[in-house]
Amino acid sequence: MTGLSAVAVRKLAQSKNKINNQDQIQTEPESLSPSEHQPIQLTSDEEDKNEIHHNTPENHQSLKNTSQRYFNQSPPTQLPASNSASQTPGPFTSHTPKVKNSGLKRRRQRVTFSDPDCVSNWEPIWEGDQQNVIRIEESQSIAPPVILGINLGESLVLRGTLRLKVLSGTIKINGAKIEGGEETSEALDVFAPASHPLPIIETLDSLTNHSPSRSELPLNHSDFAALIRLEDLHTGIQGLDEVWSLNGPKRPLWPSPPNLSHAVCGSTWDLILSLTPEVAHLRTPPSWSASLARHAVLASSPIRRHSFIVQGPKGAGKSTFVTLLLNTLLGSFERVALLDIDPGQPLLTPPTLISLHIIDRPILGPGFCHQAVPSSWIRAHYIGELSPKDCPGRYLEAIEDLVDCFRFEHVSQEPPLLTPRQRRRHQRLESEPMQSRSTKPGQQRCTERVPLVVNTMGWTTGLGAELLARIHELVEPTTTFTFEQHEDSELLSNVEMLEPIGDTPLSLRLPPTESRTLNLLSHLYATSHHPSPITKSTKYFKSWRFDYPLTHRRPYTIQSKDIEIELLDESIPRSHLGHVLNGSLIAICSLTQCFGLGLIRTLDSNTGTLFVITSTIPDSDEKISFVKGHEPLLPLHINIHGLELESKDIPYIEVRGNGGVVGLVGAEKKRVRRNVMRWSQRA
Repeated sequence: MTGLSAVAVRKLAQSKNKINNQDQIQTEPESLSPSEHQPIQLTSDEEDKNEIHHNTPENHQSLKNTSQRYFNQSPPTQLPASNSASQTPGPFTSHTPKVKNSGLKRRRQRVTFSDPDCVSNWEPIWEGDQQNVIRIEESQSIAPPVILGINLGESLVLRGTLRLKVLSGTIKINGAKIEGGEETSEALDVFAPASHPLPIIETLDSLTNHSPSRSELPLNHSDFAALIRLEDLHTGIQGLDEVWSLNGPKRPLWPSPPNLSHAVCGSTWDLILSLTPEVAHLRTPPSWSASLARHAVLASSPIRRHSFIVQGPKGAGKSTFVTLLLNTLLGSFERVALLDIDPGQPLLTPPTLISLHIIDRPILGPGFCHQAVPSSWIRAHYIGELSPKDCPGRYLEAIEDLVDCFRFEHVSQEPPLLTPRQRRRHQRLESEPMQSRSTKPGQQRCTERVPLVVNTMGWTTGLGAELLARIHELVEPTTTFTFEQHEDSELLSNVEMLEPIGDTPLSLRLPPTESRTLNLLSHLYATSHHPSPITKSTKYFKSWRFDYPLTHRRPYTIQSKDIEIELLDESIPRSHLGHVLNGSLIAICSLTQCFGLGLIRTLDSNTGTLFVITSTIPDSDEKISFVKGHEPLLPLHINIHGLELESKDIPYIEVRGNGGVVGLVGAEKKRVRRNVMRWSQRA
């Protein structure tokens, strides 16, 4: 001790006292009998000190439970009850595993949840007189298809990717009414990832009597309200999990279904037959159901033109309601037009695009599973931003062009060249009620009219409100669905108020930035698919190659002198284009529309050659140009996909510590300032 300084001796004594106190705390419960445990009176200072040092597992659990405020409920008997008495009942059950007390720093615990209503009330019966399920043995399929018989009041909860075909009866799924029979023999693709609300199949009273013969079905259709056929759907979309989780661990989008012989499942899908954690179904507020029911019978309406605008703040549920509205209208109309003007979270395209589509099939899945093929877009425009706050003029010009395109092609107008006899006949037809001539005999859906549904952005204040007012002037909606009470709502005609869907366990785990990344990855990794030139309806990508990284694909070569390269809102010398375009995403456009996004792999400055990776090549005689905006940014997943993370030769990536990089520009965490005012707001 003589060689130590006074400060070192004092620190050594303090450490020994601390060790002795910890040993005393750990051994005291074992040395004392239950009768010897006496309550100890502590002062306020001692209580605070005791709470800091004596962090028992019970205290840790109670502290942790105070943060569970979104989806708490006293759980069903299958799950352990929570110890927190301050929790309020809700539609979901949350439970967090207890952790042992240790000297290490506490880590944030993973909170799981379960939805008691996300369970099928249909039970499989494999044999006997009441058999309601049977497998169809086919030699070419990995898992044989399954035919299910469903009665009224029964429901099925689906998970995974599958192909659905209604053999008899009528069902409802995601707002779409699907009838069975020979006329609707085409199967529908269903995408139900665990990251989104799962679809539920319900039976309806069938108004038609389209039933196949008894010899065509292994089950008697007269014993059930509906017969459906479920089979595997192999698209490669399951590989998105591997790419999406490259920059950090993520919950799987497509969990593996149980491989059980007695379970009703395939190799890509399964039915939720028991309480399952981490899944939930879509809960529609009463106002949603009432509005959708009122607009489900518009085919018999005498109104010639139907147009709908869905508006509201971020996170209110606009995209979900638009999807349900589209599926509902398809029960009355042969085709429905979708004007998607939300560049931040579009439904059928990658971000930064606004577009016009013609929908003729229900949308049964989230947006990243239903990316529309660019060659089937009616028209699209590249904005280059996730919000129109920095480009309001360009944004409104693009919307005006899309509205004019819809009216020119799909709104009934009087032809310019008519003889007097033709003019009188045209006026007579215009004066007739639409229900007398818009539906074919024996057909319930209208074939002449095409209603328009507009999906707006979530910016509803300030300049965003002014943009919405201008959009109303352009579209002239017959009905406006809004999620918030606004002063201008009283000035609009036929406004329907909707309840916001609010935060759910799934929406809290998948923020908008992650949704945009999923849409972008789905668009870039999709394989080429060209729709039939006869039909002008929207087609979707049906296959993805996530096992084949973009860095390994053979690019297209284009001479820079043969195309025009445009930088939005920027003036950069031609000699610096290589630094701007290398490893960036660009839009492939013409003078009239956008054909999709592409990745500039590199630009050879010596030969002027561009190497471009894209999922589709425009089939147009127009002059093509490459447009580069501020967004979207290239996801990190693409740069490191298929490469070793320890490697120092990853293109466009600098790893901290490799090569002795010190003070790397852009390596710090991105910080966004929300208090910066516009120039017009400054004094």
